[in-house]
Amino acid sequence: MPTKPTMPTMPTNMNDILSPDEIKALSEAVFDGKVETEGQAIPSQMVAELDLTDKKTLPSRMAGLEIIHNRFVRRFRATLSTMLRKVVEVAIISNNHMSFADVSKSIPIPSWINLLHMDPLPGSPLLSFDTNLGMLIIDYLCGGGSGPAIKNKNMKKEDFGAIERHLMSRVTKETIDCLEDVWKIILPVKIYTGEVEFDIRYITSVSPDEMFVVTYFSTKIEESTGVLTLALPYTSLEPIKQKLTSTSTVNTVGHDEQKATHSWMSSLKEYIPSIDANVTVELGKKNVTVRDLLNLRAGEVIILDQFIGDELMVYTEGVPKFKGYPGHYKGNNAINITSILSKLR
Repeated sequence: MPTKPTMPTMPTNMNDILSPDEIKALSEAVFDGKVETEGQAIPSQMVAELDLTDKKTLPSRMAGLEIIHNRFVRRFRATLSTMLRKVVEVAIISNNHMSFADVSKSIPIPSWINLLHMDPLPGSPLLSFDTNLGMLIIDYLCGGGSGPAIKNKNMKKEDFGAIERHLMSRVTKETIDCLEDVWKIILPVKIYTGEVEFDIRYITSVSPDEMFVVTYFSTKIEESTGVLTLALPYTSLEPIKQKLTSTSTVNTVGHDEQKATHSWMSSLKEYIPSIDANVTVELGKKNVTVRDLLNLRAGEVIILDQFIGDELMVYTEGVPKFKGYPGHYKGNNAINITSILSKLR
């Protein structure tokens, strides 16, 4: 009897047939409607199922990337605190692997969004300041900051004037400088910024299926908080996956940090003993009215709250550190230290 013809075995993963660039181009064409998806019906037994999604995967945890992000937190906090002259708190909220479609849902509209290019790495990373953080920074840079940040949910690109754009461009540049600095431990990169967008839905150069490693940074300035989002595409991280996950890289970075800390501590110990410190001895206190103060004349006596035999407080740079008795030494007024106060004081 004649046998029923069978279909040849076909790969079920599109990566086995097309290159990553071809997969991306095909996905974008289907998404934009440039490729017809309707056609003549074909019997199901003649159809092989193909997965069009990008199957490149990265480990859920990459120690090298964690080190980069932790260093960025410290660097960005110091930079923003210096710019605003305020104490800024920066912390990592979460680190997730997401498609660009999911990233788009997580970034509020409007936000200050920059598509980046990290030379020599491929791909387009994304850096986003949510509206609350952006307006809060602008408010402080312009001398405000006494109240909560402005929240304008209907803000559009046209609503950002030249001053606001200039200030946010400056903040973005400082943020990129921080990123370039912390990336040196893995790979020196030069980061360039693209066009600014306020609505992530208008970014069409990235496929919705493209995968990203997304890190959210909580940025708190006084009582107001905003979110900074950094999204790194798999295509940027894939070429250096070995460095980001290698134990030797992490150990080398840790050794370099310990070496730098030891060197800094040694220099500090040598430098501190030669620093001049202001020492003040408090003879006593007395509360007087403004009337009595205005009526004071030369020769009048103010009675303090200290008795002659009481110990006096000795301050170092305004901080109480010692107690002692007044006296004379080699013709000069002096203080004889009798006790050292607790460090908690």
